[in-house]
Amino acid sequence: MKKHKRPQPTGAKLSLLRQLCHLIPHHLVPKLARQHGVEAQARSFSPQSQVVALLYAQFTHAVMNTICVGVKRAGGGTV
Repeated sequence: MKKHKRPQPTGAKLSLLRQLCHLIPHHLVPKLARQHGVEAQARSFSPQSQVVALLYAQFTHAVMNTICVGVKRAGGGTV
């Protein structure tokens, strides 16, 4: 008898956050960052990383300090 594998909730290849990020055109964030002078003011996050971090914060209701700690633990650089 063949066992059917149950789908796991976290077994999806694309998370909701990643799916949302794929909806944003790749050229849009850098273009807007240049237009508004954000790139010159950025400290350790790239404009694209900041957009992803802010989307993550919206989904998880996290504060920016929590995101910074997560980035440091993941080895994503200094914040």
